[in-house]
Amino acid sequence: MATTAVWKGGEPTAQTRTQELLFELNAIDVQDGTAEYIGTAGRAYVTAVLSGWSLYFVENAIGQLNVTTIFSQEAAPKRLKAVHSRHGYLQMTVGRFVAEPSVSQNYGECEVLE
Repeated sequence: MATTAVWKGGEPTAQTRTQELLFELNAIDVQDGTAEYIGTAGRAYVTAVLSGWSLYFVENAIGQLNVTTIFSQEAAPKRLKAVHSRHGYLQMTVGRFVAEPSVSQNYGECEVLE
């Protein structure tokens, strides 16, 4: 499940829909705070933070912040509850088009492979 928000007339509106989001997190090293993220746009190196009973992965790019949270609670055997949030804004105006912030949040599961 995914929820996105768009601003129309200055007011945010949320839309929820079914969406499949697949990516991998590899080479997780919580001591060094690093991990490798592999998604549809390719490979990125992200910050890994273990806090309490959750593992967080933070990717920071120009105008974009993505956070993936994996909770230590099983949704099913070898599957943990997870949330992936994206927050972006690229200030741009082309003709009458004015860019708006882009935000989304996906809810689902993380399959444990090792």
